[in-house]
Amino acid sequence: MKRVSTYTLDPPSTTVTTSVTRPNKQSQGFYGSLSAVSVTPPPLPPPSPFTVVVVSSPVVSTPNQWYDFPEQLATGLRRHRSTSSYPDLREQTPQWNQPDQETVKKVLVIYSNLKLRNSASAHATHIEPPLPSNLISGFSYSRLGIETAGVEGHSLIWVCGMLMKRKSIINWPKQVTTALVEQLIKAESNVEKAVIVFDSASAEYANGFRHDHKTYGLIISKLLSANQFKRAEDLIERMRKDDCEVTEDILLSLCRAYGRVHKPRDMMRIFQKMKEYDCEPTLRSYVTVFSILVDENQLKVAFKFYRYMRQTGFQPNVPSLNVLIKALCKNSKTMDSAIRIFRDMSNHGCTPDAYTYGTLINGLCRLGKIKEAKELLKEMEIQGCAASVVTYTSLIHGLCESNNLDDAMKLLQEMEDKKITPNVYTYSSLIHGLCKCTRSSEAIQLLETMVGKHHKPNMVTYSALLHGLCKEKKLLEALTIFDRMKLQGLKPDAGLYWKIIDLFCDSQRFHEAANFLDEMVFERTHITRVTWSLHVKIHNTVIRGLCRANDANRAFQLYRSMRDKGLCVDYETFESLLPVFCKKRDLYKVNLVLDEMVVDGCVPGEDTWSDLVCRVSGKQKVQEAVDLMSQLVSGNQI
Repeated sequence: MKRVSTYTLDPPSTTVTTSVTRPNKQSQGFYGSLSAVSVTPPPLPPPSPFTVVVVSSPVVSTPNQWYDFPEQLATGLRRHRSTSSYPDLREQTPQWNQPDQETVKKVLVIYSNLKLRNSASAHATHIEPPLPSNLISGFSYSRLGIETAGVEGHSLIWVCGMLMKRKSIINWPKQVTTALVEQLIKAESNVEKAVIVFDSASAEYANGFRHDHKTYGLIISKLLSANQFKRAEDLIERMRKDDCEVTEDILLSLCRAYGRVHKPRDMMRIFQKMKEYDCEPTLRSYVTVFSILVDENQLKVAFKFYRYMRQTGFQPNVPSLNVLIKALCKNSKTMDSAIRIFRDMSNHGCTPDAYTYGTLINGLCRLGKIKEAKELLKEMEIQGCAASVVTYTSLIHGLCESNNLDDAMKLLQEMEDKKITPNVYTYSSLIHGLCKCTRSSEAIQLLETMVGKHHKPNMVTYSALLHGLCKEKKLLEALTIFDRMKLQGLKPDAGLYWKIIDLFCDSQRFHEAANFLDEMVFERTHITRVTWSLHVKIHNTVIRGLCRANDANRAFQLYRSMRDKGLCVDYETFESLLPVFCKKRDLYKVNLVLDEMVVDGCVPGEDTWSDLVCRVSGKQKVQEAVDLMSQLVSGNQI
């Protein structure tokens, strides 16, 4: 049986039909469904389409009251926005409109005998044409008092009919300027609200306002910061249709955004479309695209692009040659070519800068050519180029990798003498080098110096120090650094937990190792495809340790946890578990582990079978001993 209610909205030619299906007798409550929603648009001139949004929500309500109403469902219902958000624009800041009586008339709240099945959230159905996304984005709640026509129920169907007239949702001043729109967009940290401001300003075109490349560029930049590339490209198309100049800066910002998310193909697509937007690429555009390709390690494409740039008539400059040298430094086979281009820069009228020297020093250090890198640093100082902290850090890292720690510490002192402040990467490189050479005590002292100079250690710093301490079997110091790292808010990964657990097991402190394993699980160190084998290793090691400590109960609990997680149990772990349970005379666990051992493809050895038979028969369990012998014979073990 169906009950159909027809409600008429203003204008009278628009109708909305809802239907409710009676519930099954065995079910509790009413389960409703929208079987039809028909809309007859009123005869209005475009662009004023009539839009209906249907939303069902499990809100328990009673008729003829004031109800909390999600404002994003009623287009145009905007809460009053205080000018305190813009203290510097207090006199000219537009206000959000309060819902007026006409808007209330456009909203019809229908109560029906509906109850959503297995759902605690609202569901929305948008009838074409849909509401623009910028007009239904997240605002708080308003209250509307609406007559309910006496229909009771457990849920609401909000049918929001709105004549979508091209009317601004902001009360703009008479004279709208691009500077005002820019300031309002900049003041919005929320991207969707910034788009609302932009679109609201677009509604002022009838009053003589026009967006320019500055306001377009600002809103496109905000969209790109939120990785909303499709909307950003749509706005660029809209710029062209509005006869607004599409500048090189806007297109390059889109290229950089695609490079930031590792999409070089999309970046190249935008570069190739620059001429379609009447934007002739300059040398800056070519260098930007070339640099992104090198950063993405697309070296073959980058070299082809560089040749194409030269063929178009652009002469090399310092930035383009710096990028080319950077690309050549990525491969040991092309390092000599990078040096040759560096020496040949003066013939092209280009003078190497600090970035050029830093790139070459970094490339030489990565290839282990420390002597050439140190000579280049001296040449850099002679040429009057001041070395940066990045250059010194690259050289220090190279010296530490080659175990030349004394020279690395001298460079650190040289930095301080020249008033160049080391950063966290400088200290981390030195700590890693000291720990690698089993000088963890000096590394701890350097850590204290680092903290004393207000540099916060990062995950790399603590990981290097912990690896060094565990390598030297300094458990107490390792635990201190481990706890210090956690107090700083850094989350240890499975590799760091394994270092501590392995150190506990080496010290025969298996219960502490198990405690750390429990802590790792409690901290939700998830098992991934990369760390799966490490988790298997940790669990098997701890179980074997607990078996050696004769803690059968905890070993069995951890064993069951392994099985539940789908982690593989090693053959040695099975061999460790069975004698412990035999010693405890726990035949249930013996049979369980033995069955799962065979299922996993691990065949017990002769010594294991003999031990099982002896221990079972020792308890005068003759039948069980006979069964074990039968299994032994059937398995061709004897």
